[in-house]
Amino acid sequence: MKLPNVRYTVRRLMIVVALAAINSAVVLASSDPRVTPLSPEQRQANLLSLDMIWTTVKAKYWDATLGGREWDARRNELRPRIERARTMTEARQALREMLGRLKGSHFKIHAADVDEDSDTASAEAGRDGWSGIDVRVIDGQALVLRVSDGSPAQMAGVHSGWQILSFNGTELQTALQAANHMYRSSTRLEDELAGVARRHLSGKVGQSVGTVFHDNQGRVVAIRIPFAQRPGRRIVVENMPRRYVEFHSRLLEGDIGYISFNAWYDPVYLEDEVARSVKRFKGTKGGHLGPAR
Repeated sequence: MKLPNVRYTVRRLMIVVALAAINSAVVLASSDPRVTPLSPEQRQANLLSLDMIWTTVKAKYWDATLGGREWDARRNELRPRIERARTMTEARQALREMLGRLKGSHFKIHAADVDEDSDTASAEAGRDGWSGIDVRVIDGQALVLRVSDGSPAQMAGVHSGWQILSFNGTELQTALQAANHMYRSSTRLEDELAGVARRHLSGKVGQSVGTVFHDNQGRVVAIRIPFAQRPGRRIVVENMPRRYVEFHSRLLEGDIGYISFNAWYDPVYLEDEVARSVKRFKGTKGGHLGPAR
């Protein structure tokens, strides 16, 4: 197995546009971006962000034809909407729609002015406390995909396949409403909905969440789950929210080598771990894996 140049791949795949990165004068913030009217400076900053996003994508997108889409026209179309935007939410929604036109999976806006612990654009956003539940949202239902071994959720008795109904008294559909609206035209919709659910299941170490489930027998189960220290390597990539990179490898029944990791945020670490795992897996009956580079 020959790995690609991961240092380049992570930059190419994660074309994440970080607003307010032009300079310190480009501030897209308010204490509550949903309701605070925009100042003239913020309106100008939003237009600068539009230009920065448009230019960055045109220069760095992997497909030089941009999928045949009229990228020049997209900027001209959305500029009046951003000029008329009354709130930061409206302006950012227009920017997300512009990225959504590309139908790409690795575009995301991380607003530089939003505190990591309240940033709804990230599933983790630096929250160190963790329940151990991985979630998928399918047809509007949040389902427990996996419960990590030794995690607070496992010790509390949560099982994969359970349906999440509410978090701390907030119904699931209410919790997902904003993300449903913001990403309704994006290929990221399912990921963003799952991210919102995971954020409700995380927080500061020592905090907890009261969660109501339907278990696998259809019974309603209410469990309070404490948050333990999130596992993995804590990583910060440029101006993006910090993440925890987890790597796992093991030999499955039938001499099949299994490798998994949750993010490309630490390519050097992952490259080394994959190389060590490949070395352990060599000679298995399931096939031959070449050296990682």
